[in-house]
Amino acid sequence: MMTKDVQPTAGDIFVEGRNVLGDAGWSGGSFPLGYCPQVDPLLDLMTARETLMLYAGLRGIPKGPELNAAVAATLSQVGLQEYADRRAGTLSGGSKRKLSLAIALTGQPAVALLDEPSCGMDPVSKRRMWNVIAGLRSSGRTRSIVLTTHSMEECEALCTRVGIMRDGQLRCLGSCQHLKSRFGGSYSIELQFKEGFAEGVKALVPELSRDAVLEEEHETSVKYSVPARSQLSLADAFGTIEARRQELEIVTYSISQSSLEQIFVGIAKDGGEGDTT
Repeated sequence: MMTKDVQPTAGDIFVEGRNVLGDAGWSGGSFPLGYCPQVDPLLDLMTARETLMLYAGLRGIPKGPELNAAVAATLSQVGLQEYADRRAGTLSGGSKRKLSLAIALTGQPAVALLDEPSCGMDPVSKRRMWNVIAGLRSSGRTRSIVLTTHSMEECEALCTRVGIMRDGQLRCLGSCQHLKSRFGGSYSIELQFKEGFAEGVKALVPELSRDAVLEEEHETSVKYSVPARSQLSLADAFGTIEARRQELEIVTYSISQSSLEQIFVGIAKDGGEGDTT
């Protein structure tokens, strides 16, 4: 609806104080949205440079040195300089995604809509794309970035607020830490120690939380879960472990919340409770 591919049944969408669904108020070059769809919108016979020159012109960038500089800067930004003069149809899947992102960023739009931008990329290319998006966010030139993804790792790396949808409805919205605190089911306490100290370490855990439940026990390690309702004090828990660490020969330990992935799966499965911040 924001890109005008589908007409809404009701309502309006305002960007920079103007209705993007209205006929008046936006000329083609000043339209404030950049869009990277999940299916690459590329013309196979055009090179990467020609593609960006086309979209830069549609964005209202005048022909000449300014347009050439804008295209070169965008190619460099997404790491496509080496393939700038190759036809889009011959690019790899990851390079096509880079070009689709470059199209969305051309002209420095006020709002960028990115649908699964790193889909099909190898880990190195994915990390570079994350750096590009993070840099775009911190630069302030593009004021809002809306990202859709199934990768919770990508959410934690890029998003200041995360919304989870189920059955077409927004079930929750907030920062990663807010969602973990609000919907996380438990903490996990893991301790590794030298052989022969298992009983002493197990006797220590109730001092951290009376609600701790033993989940796994091995010769040199234990794992406990602590329900979120127990109000575990992380500062007190870390202090208690550190005070007894040498005595009990504790090698390593960790206290962690439910991961964003676990929260996503739980809400997708059960629906969760609506929440906004």
